[in-house]
Amino acid sequence: MKKISLFTLVALLFVTVFMGCEEEDTFPFETTGGVVEFTNVDGFYDKNDLTSSFGFDLTSLGESISSFDILKSYDGGTPILQTSVSQLPATINITFEEALSGLGITTDSIDIGDKIIFSIANVQTASGSYDSANSIAADVSCLSNLAGTYNFSTVDYFCDGDAVTGQVNWTEAGPGLYEIDDWGYGSYQVCYGNPAAGWGMLQLKDVCNEITIEGTDAYGDSWSFTSITVDGADLILGWTNTYGEAAESTLTRTDGTEWPPLYQ
Repeated sequence: MKKISLFTLVALLFVTVFMGCEEEDTFPFETTGGVVEFTNVDGFYDKNDLTSSFGFDLTSLGESISSFDILKSYDGGTPILQTSVSQLPATINITFEEALSGLGITTDSIDIGDKIIFSIANVQTASGSYDSANSIAADVSCLSNLAGTYNFSTVDYFCDGDAVTGQVNWTEAGPGLYEIDDWGYGSYQVCYGNPAAGWGMLQLKDVCNEITIEGTDAYGDSWSFTSITVDGADLILGWTNTYGEAAESTLTRTDGTEWPPLYQ
């Protein structure tokens, strides 16, 4: 009889404790504060164009936000105020000139690859003021516009022969990146009897008129320029690769304009 009473008592205690834990786990909780988020980020700052623009949308999570500040900083410097916002959602566009204002720097002191950081501070909600950890970076680069179809003439190529002529396409693959449909500019057709089956991961990279060849071809060879000369509508490229193929190709624009001052 005592054993039965003791068992019953333990069971009742277990049920009471378990139900108590269940009730604690289901207690409602509240969060306070508001968060500002960056979305639809677009653009970069062209080192050569103070009117170039960097833009983004701003939305919020959590409590209703009455106002906040957008701060800016350069190269790890102390953030300063860019603008204040009092309505969400919002679309923001900041020109390069506006971004530089107050930072104490000029385009001459900025290097390609530098960044201007935008962050959020002084977020005002009903429960208080907050600084956000969210930030975005606007890259400083240069606008590149090298895509097009060009006439070419290739000489001094690796199997010798008369000048080879034809057309080549430079196709934009990304900002400042281009794919070329004939990296040999006709030389493969003469030396091997047919064009290359593919060009692997080769891409031409343009950073403020400095052009290089990135990646490797389908055989794992890297390519490079040995010389670059611009003469109006003509771009004269000396090129080679680690397999030993080399030539000089002149690319002539077909749009009536001149090449920018490209170099290696």
